[in-house]
Amino acid sequence: METMNRRRSNYAASESSIRIGLVSRLRERAGEIEDALYALVSSLCAEIVQDGEDPEFLLGCRAAIAGLVQATLTCIEQPADQFAPLIPLEAATQARRAARKGVDPGIVIRRYVAGERLIAKFVMDEGGNFPPQELWKILVGQAAHFDVLLEAVISEYNDELGRIEGFPQQRLRRNVDGLLAGHSFGRAPDLGYDLDAWHLGLVLTGFHPEVAAGSLATAVGRQALVVPRDEGVAWAWLGGGTKLLITDVERVIDARMPADVSVAIGESREGIEGWRVTHREALAGMQVMLRKPQRVIRGSKAILLAAVLRDDGLVEALRQTYIVPLGDDDDSEQVLRKTLRTYFSTGGNAVTSAALLGVNRQTVQRRIRRIEERLGCLLPACQAELEVALRLDQLPPRGGGDLTQADPSGAAH
Repeated sequence: METMNRRRSNYAASESSIRIGLVSRLRERAGEIEDALYALVSSLCAEIVQDGEDPEFLLGCRAAIAGLVQATLTCIEQPADQFAPLIPLEAATQARRAARKGVDPGIVIRRYVAGERLIAKFVMDEGGNFPPQELWKILVGQAAHFDVLLEAVISEYNDELGRIEGFPQQRLRRNVDGLLAGHSFGRAPDLGYDLDAWHLGLVLTGFHPEVAAGSLATAVGRQALVVPRDEGVAWAWLGGGTKLLITDVERVIDARMPADVSVAIGESREGIEGWRVTHREALAGMQVMLRKPQRVIRGSKAILLAAVLRDDGLVEALRQTYIVPLGDDDDSEQVLRKTLRTYFSTGGNAVTSAALLGVNRQTVQRRIRRIEERLGCLLPACQAELEVALRLDQLPPRGGGDLTQADPSGAAH
């Protein structure tokens, strides 16, 4: 009996060490796993997100993925009889967000099933040298954890759907989403807003952004279409018979808007197609605003940066090509990058740049030549890419994706 108990103890120790070793390897690849899952989910979001135009939804996807990966690793590390799986808060939040957005539950399930299979592939890749029976037990446990998780996700989805179904605000959101996607309704839905007018698209984040949008419309004497999208996020359009100057809107924002509200602004555009375009511009501004909180951002000035931010591979390619070669300068103030930013901001004027930098013109010209040597190209040939790379370099690292913590001032992004 003593020998049998000793064998059982050794077996348990062996199983535990296998699980710990496997999780250790998987944690080292956690970033790679999350990126692979995000790419997969993004490819399966084509029905939901048109050209990546819904940054809060995609950011929520990334946060949910990070939470799910950590929950799965915990599940693997601890046998099923020692671990009661709970749905990660990020996944529950995203399930409710999907319900509010009107995402088909079949699409939600399909994404989770595809994600579970992808994680299983990583597990088999890292556990290929383990005893087959042990790896099988781990995969069976992972599948059981997934069943519980998926049931919880669908429950969160259905609870939220039951809460909002029939609300006039939900019908408005569905109608707006359909019009933005170019759906033909036969007869356009009545939004209480003139789609043939001039429009200025806005995305507002913060405390009660829909109230702030209504106040802004009143202050500039425009009709408003306001659509609450998420906790602390609202889409809005200001409409009227004439073109609205953005400078007038910015003045009102500075003078009257609550300090915790941030606004991304499109350009003034006419007609229903202009209504769509100005909204996409505002969303581009929000994409950048989520990474670098600011009071007001003009979407048309952020389009290139927003497009790159949707692809982590492009972000890294620009960094390797245009930032890494510049390196860290001897004076530890990243002189070359500072010189470039100043040079571009003055339209390539070496004299003005020198005055702003507190050096002479020859020093600026020498630095520019050194930059061109390091990059292997003349500035005019790569200026657009270099300017985007420099702007990316100033953004803080991508956070965990908590939409309520994107703004340190408390604005719920």
